[in-house]
Amino acid sequence: MLSTRADGSLDLTLGDVNFIRIDHQARLQVGEVEIVIESLFKLRAEGTEYALDPGERGGLGPFLALWPDAVTMASAGSDGTLHLTFGRGATLTVPPDLLRH
Repeated sequence: MLSTRADGSLDLTLGDVNFIRIDHQARLQVGEVEIVIESLFKLRAEGTEYALDPGERGGLGPFLALWPDAVTMASAGSDGTLHLTFGRGATLTVPPDLLRH
């Protein structure tokens, strides 16, 4: 489990996205850290915001475009929302999955 710093940033090794994996989840591998997304999430890239669902693989093209890139910032909101920023300017927002908690 990742720890959160006082400023909300995650104790996550930032760096290159090594690979993306899609099955019933959307996954990003960043160094030795695997980020697994199992619920609805938002991606903003090139001025467009996409509402994405890992279970709808046909709509995940914008997510796949995150490779190759690098994670330059990672933080968690007080409500558990994950925020990732990428080198080319894309942002990924994953709210907590209320059905799982």
